[in-house]
Amino acid sequence: MKKIIIAFCVAAILLLFCVPAFALGGEVVFNVNGNMSSVELTSSSTLFIKYEGGFVKYGVGSTTYQISYESQTNYDVTIVNEDTGVEIDVFNFDTSTDWSYSVGSSGHYSMGISYTSSVPTYSITFNSNGGSAISTLTYQQSIPVDINTAYIPTRSGYAFDGWYRNSTFTTVVSPGQTLTSNITLYAKWHAVYSITFNSNGGSSISLLTGRTSIPSDIQFSSSYLPTKEGYTFDGWYTDVDLMSQAVGGAALSANLTLYAKWIDVNNSSVFFLYPGGNSETIYYGSATNFVLKQSGDRIRFGLGTTSAFSVSRYIAYDPDYLYDFEIINEDTGASITTGTRIVSGDVYSWPFASNAHYSVIIHKYENVSNRLIFDTQGGSSVSPIVCDEVPELEDIPETTRDGWIFNGWHYSPTGENFIVSGDAVVGTVTVYAHWIGFNHLHLNPNGGDFLGEYLTDLSYDYVPEALPRVYRAGYKFLGWYYQDGSEVNAGDQITGTVYIFAYWEQLDTTGLSFEDGYRQGQADAEAMKSIINNGWSVFYSGFNDFTHSTTIGGITIISLLATIVVVVILFFVAKLFFKG
Repeated sequence: MKKIIIAFCVAAILLLFCVPAFALGGEVVFNVNGNMSSVELTSSSTLFIKYEGGFVKYGVGSTTYQISYESQTNYDVTIVNEDTGVEIDVFNFDTSTDWSYSVGSSGHYSMGISYTSSVPTYSITFNSNGGSAISTLTYQQSIPVDINTAYIPTRSGYAFDGWYRNSTFTTVVSPGQTLTSNITLYAKWHAVYSITFNSNGGSSISLLTGRTSIPSDIQFSSSYLPTKEGYTFDGWYTDVDLMSQAVGGAALSANLTLYAKWIDVNNSSVFFLYPGGNSETIYYGSATNFVLKQSGDRIRFGLGTTSAFSVSRYIAYDPDYLYDFEIINEDTGASITTGTRIVSGDVYSWPFASNAHYSVIIHKYENVSNRLIFDTQGGSSVSPIVCDEVPELEDIPETTRDGWIFNGWHYSPTGENFIVSGDAVVGTVTVYAHWIGFNHLHLNPNGGDFLGEYLTDLSYDYVPEALPRVYRAGYKFLGWYYQDGSEVNAGDQITGTVYIFAYWEQLDTTGLSFEDGYRQGQADAEAMKSIINNGWSVFYSGFNDFTHSTTIGGITIISLLATIVVVVILFFVAKLFFKG
């Protein structure tokens, strides 16, 4: 009995371990380049792999997986019956593949898909030439496009100049270039230096690093100008004794310290204005001298003596240009010197008193004797023209001005005296643009003439009280009218260009003739009366030569009046005679 019980227990244990194995269904395991996945089989299904729409699609039954298909990649497929260890199929996958296989619900299968690119790859090794290490790049088909930005080594005291294909730095690397073998890239460097600023008691200026030269604006840029209460800054010097002034743009060969020079502030100053739009106020203490020297390619100027500057500045000297300067005493407004020409090799010196204020202005001109200068009076600029006479007007550029119409170049800023082609140009001649506003009246005398000086275009926003006077022989002026026939009245608003016309009424001038600018002719008394009543006088206003008179019926009015007087006298004489 005991043996039976033991046998039963052993059978139960065996059954416990065996039943799950028999109870479980089949399975398909997928291995894609080491990435594992599995699908449990609950019924007979179809195992498949195929190309579709740019993808490698594989799976079993209704379960589908996919990976992108790359044209330059080899895909190897192996399907195995894991229950028997037999390979069901082995093949290379391509775009024509459409493979399938029926599997039972209890079987165990595997599908392996391995792929490798058919394009060869190479390694890129970096030689940093003393810089920090850059890790080797492997499996590269081409040089990375960001090779000079993402793979930058560092080296103390040097700046990176890029990667090169050779150690002599004659072939620069080409980002994105296709590789055909393993390569080594070499880092190129250039030495850089730092500039330290010793402000000598002034405000601090930040250290400059990575420099190959002194900044070109070292002496005047606000970035490098320290301040010190009670002093004015007088420049940076390369030596502690303040004897050698730093030159902007000078190359560096070692780290550099610059030293600030200061001048005590006193109630004395000189304002410098010189070419290049540069200006500066320098304060000085006791009496000194303004000194200017031309030597070589520089004009040096400042304060001190002709043998030693205490404050100095300089500008480049170009012999193709003319230079002069003027000195003004700002306390009195008087010019100490004006237009003093700076000649090559000259040395000038003028005393500056203490407790005084001066201005020094240095000018630079084109080295020409005759030229036209254009004052556009608010319009766009026009460059000067070098000439001995005014060129053809159409060859002179026009200027433009918003809201105005250009009305030519004139010798006067108020618009008189048009320039004329061929006019002589002696020295520097300034001509001025004349403008007509967009809102203006254009006057048409409509067959008449203007009296005295006149402008046919008047720039107004409203019609003025008085308009130019006009006359027309044989007509009476009735006023100014718009194109639509309405009368022009003072105060009418003007928008844009408005044209107005003189309106005339013809007079009865039967028997009247007009010769030599005077009214002459014949007419009856009523016609003469009508003419006089309508604004015409027998003689022009201001004309007192009575030898020119109006005639009626060939008899002058003076003669007629004389005859009437004679007749009246004779009448009274006769009356007295007969009465007596």
